[in-house]
Formats: sequence, structure tokens, C-alpha cells
Amino acid sequence: MKRQRPRTCVGCREESPRREMVRIARKPDGDVVIDPSG
Repeated sequence: MKRQRPRTCVGCREESPRREMVRIARKPDGDVVIDPSG
């Protein structure tokens, strides 16, 4: 089983497990969206 690395908050730089964080992405057209595959 592959170990998942923690995600880092861009605001406070705190690391947390992926399931506790929300990933926000910018699409090529410039729109900002929540990434459901996160």
C-alpha cells in the first residue's frame, strides 16, 4: 500500500492528511474551482 504524503496549507503552512483538506485548482481558462479528485 502506497503511503500518501500530507497536504500543506498555503495560508499557514500546516500539514494535514489529504482527507482533512480541500484542494483548490485553477483551470487553464483562469477559473478557480474545488478539485473533487483532490
